[in-house]
Amino acid sequence: MSVKDLIKNEVDRLPESVLIQVYEFIQALEATNDIDDHVKSSMEQSAASFQRIWEKDDDAAYDNL
Repeated sequence: MSVKDLIKNEVDRLPESVLIQVYEFIQALEATNDIDDHVKSSMEQSAASFQRIWEKDDDAAYDNL
């Protein structure tokens, strides 16, 4: 049995009042993932712009710390 099936079985046993909380929790998880994806995308897009700042010869000594 898959995890998805296990979750479905548990959800089927829950009262409606608890299902509302489960739904809100799922929404919060999705929002967190959307934020994580946005942050990751922003970091990837800005990496090239900051490359010349990050890769200074004067700072090379700190790379091995």
